[in-house]
Amino acid sequence: QLGIGTIPDCVLKSLEDHKDLSIASEMISDGVVSLMEKGVVTNRYKTFHPGATTCTFILGTRKVYDFVNDNPNVLVLDIGITNDPAQIRRNPKMCAINAAIEVDLTGQVCADSIGTMHYSGVGGQIDFMRGAALSEKGKAILVIPSQTSKGISRIVSTVSFYIYS
Repeated sequence: QLGIGTIPDCVLKSLEDHKDLSIASEMISDGVVSLMEKGVVTNRYKTFHPGATTCTFILGTRKVYDFVNDNPNVLVLDIGITNDPAQIRRNPKMCAINAAIEVDLTGQVCADSIGTMHYSGVGGQIDFMRGAALSEKGKAILVIPSQTSKGISRIVSTVSFYIYS
């Protein structure tokens, strides 16, 4: 599972030298398609829908939509299946990588709004983090830039209502 944003996109790019990776995600994008085209993603070792990249929705360029159209190696499934932690955990070594906007010293994470402004859909971040943590040898990774483009720290004492603009 890789969420939306610059950091997940960079992670996808960094996986180009790996092999036999599997994708079970809420969303697939250009980076996933690139890895599939290069043979990096084979889904060979998946136990839930082996051989297929699974998702609930697709977001990207025309290339992505052309790639997934009538592609038997891509399954678009109901969100009740893809985002069910009980299903997610069925794949061993599941790794969920999601981005956050702000985190405070108590561990609270803000991932869907910037202050009072809605930024991202609620999505499956919590579902995938829970499923990955329950997966045999799984990992739930939350990534965050240390500061905004204006130099404001994203690691704060308490989650704020300040709007970064």
